[in-house]
Amino acid sequence: MSLITIDKLKPFQINAASDLAGLVSSYPSNKLKPLYNRTSGELEPVVCRLKAITGAGKTPILALSASQIKNGIILWTTSRGAVISQTFNNLRPGGKYADLLPPNTEVFLLNEMSTFDWNNILSSTSGLTILLATVASFNQDGDALKIHKTGVYGKTSRWEMLSKFDVYGQLEESRRRKLYVFYDEGHGATVEQFRRLADLNPIAFVLASASSFPPDLAYLLPGNNQEEREFALKERTVAVPTRQVVDAGLLKRRLYFTECNTSTDSAIQDAQVKYEELSIKLEREKLSPIMCCIVNSSSRGIDVWESLVKLGVPKSKIAVHLNGAKDIAVDRFGSLNGLNDTYTGKKPQERSPEILRNGNYSHIIWNLTLREGWDEPLAYVAYIDDRGRSHTDMVQKIGRFIRQPNAELFEDPDLNSAYFYFNIADEEFALLIERTQKEMEIEGHEVLIIKDDLPLPKSREVAPAIVAHVPKIFMTGGKPKDNDSIVLKYVPLFADSECRAKGNIITRVLEVAKGELDYLRREEEKEYSDSITVWEYVSSQLQRIDSRIVNSTGNIFTHDLQINPKMTQKIQWGSSALITLSSLIPIIKKELEENIEILGLDIETYTVPSFRLITPNIMGVGTLREERYKVREFKNSVHNEYNGLNPFEVSVAEALDRTGKHWTRNPSTSVGFNIPIPFYGADSANFMPDFIFWSNKSIWVIDPKGKHLLEAAISTKLLDINELGVRVALILEGKYEKNGDTWAKSGDRNGFTLIRKKIGGIKEKTFDSLEKLLLELD
Repeated sequence: MSLITIDKLKPFQINAASDLAGLVSSYPSNKLKPLYNRTSGELEPVVCRLKAITGAGKTPILALSASQIKNGIILWTTSRGAVISQTFNNLRPGGKYADLLPPNTEVFLLNEMSTFDWNNILSSTSGLTILLATVASFNQDGDALKIHKTGVYGKTSRWEMLSKFDVYGQLEESRRRKLYVFYDEGHGATVEQFRRLADLNPIAFVLASASSFPPDLAYLLPGNNQEEREFALKERTVAVPTRQVVDAGLLKRRLYFTECNTSTDSAIQDAQVKYEELSIKLEREKLSPIMCCIVNSSSRGIDVWESLVKLGVPKSKIAVHLNGAKDIAVDRFGSLNGLNDTYTGKKPQERSPEILRNGNYSHIIWNLTLREGWDEPLAYVAYIDDRGRSHTDMVQKIGRFIRQPNAELFEDPDLNSAYFYFNIADEEFALLIERTQKEMEIEGHEVLIIKDDLPLPKSREVAPAIVAHVPKIFMTGGKPKDNDSIVLKYVPLFADSECRAKGNIITRVLEVAKGELDYLRREEEKEYSDSITVWEYVSSQLQRIDSRIVNSTGNIFTHDLQINPKMTQKIQWGSSALITLSSLIPIIKKELEENIEILGLDIETYTVPSFRLITPNIMGVGTLREERYKVREFKNSVHNEYNGLNPFEVSVAEALDRTGKHWTRNPSTSVGFNIPIPFYGADSANFMPDFIFWSNKSIWVIDPKGKHLLEAAISTKLLDINELGVRVALILEGKYEKNGDTWAKSGDRNGFTLIRKKIGGIKEKTFDSLEKLLLELD
């Protein structure tokens, strides 16, 4: 298991966590207006939403949000026991996400807490405690946790103890810290569940889901009409763009759908062949793939089990995760016959993803049991049996396969893909696949449908024809003391009144008989905001911008900055001091960028590695994709063949080849050549050019997309590295001209534009052909 620290998180995850924590911590405020209960007049909890696709890392985002909340009790709940079990193992000490939480965070499964544990969390006044349980556990009917029983753990029930909040400890058997409810996979929430949880008087509900906000929970949003409530929801939603998740390497990039119009045994054999091919490749990474067979009934699952056994898959490696599979096996074989029924008669925790993972199963047969809440990055191959599946059902099942192992792209593109083998194709089924394809591609994945008579070609490696080198380039954040001075120059010593967030807590009551809507019953002045030190706030906001400034192993400042009196000031969320600091962050960030240094080390060079051809010359997937994956031969390139080029990249490659000089296609994976972007807050920390070109005098890195022109500061700094042995050329299709700080297309759409560093600054020049343009790169 790879432990995740904050510097391993992607920028969008850090941003989402910071935004979510800011919403929760600042409620109520002028931005997040309070909502009052119409019956009691008491302040209602704020409802915040994290909206992100499966695989975006909702759990680490929530964990990092919790670390910024710092003090409190978090009731972490969901509708599925498998998710709770998985989350507990990830958050507890030594777990995958434990380092994202504050030191000494307590993590408990609610049903395993002792009386001592319970009393301790109630009496604690600081620190973070996370309690995990399914929402069904809180039902009074059955009361699996005995949380509603009185006279067992004290004078009152645990539920009542948790619901009472007394920061001063004057009430017996009450908590002294604020309560937050995190609802993972919140699209399954119901009004009844939330009203039950609302009885605990939390300060906030945080819903994490890929789905839309449940419409029957709209009563928790302020507003007198639908339009106002929709606006309030938008204010309270932190959305993660799916494209960023895919580009960051957290999800598999390609999904191959193979339609198998053949027998069950034959289709499973095709899937098994792909599984064995990937097994060999992943063995080099010290990993093993998982193949899943998804069926409509337990009886069909036993048929599939027999097929796998015939193919030589060891019975001990097959998990049959189907209810009643044991009885069907006994009826069919007279005994279990070596079948491993991992579901029938077992408790939820005994059916959890961890149990399956710890069982080291290579093949899992399942129906509906793992459709939601189970995400296995090593699930690479799926056999999906029979017809009659709904569109929603299909997408949910496919969604279980899209996570990327270790959240990093492999050098081999085949390991950045998932493979689906569908048995029995007819018109209805083909239409279903088409709709699924469209939906998944909208989410950022490339979906390729493979016909049974046009098998998927294997990717292959092309060795370099010549040995080619490029100087390596590095970045530093400058001298730590100089960075300290920038921060201290802007951060003031605040007056005590500026650090506090005072507010009026108003209790209203609706008197239905009189028809009076906002009758004032009680009003009091109260401090409702948690405090945070200036250093904690500034460092978290700079970390949100770029983890190269602050990460788990250090930062670009000295330790003296953290203990400086200016930085140890305590401020409350919503205070004028915090508002002031928020306005200073962009200024501090901009000045810190001035201290960035780009360095080249002559003793270290990048050697161009072998190039992998992805599904070379694939057929039957449409003209555009066939052209993209077409293998093209070149005479002067470092490798004799390339594919995976879009039409403009093909034109650039052919023009480079005609120069007679050496050039190479730069892989977009971790083995490619990259240059650190000397700018904080870019989507990526590194610039990965598409081509490298060795001209007569210089080594040029060429990007024909021009995406870095969207931010003038990036392109300006990126192009200014001539003295390091590498020069940058940005090529645009069409003629562009300078328009303020950026470039815009001129009236003449034909031709090409070269943007590079020359004496006097960044210059653009237009050409009628790529041949003439490349002659400028001396």
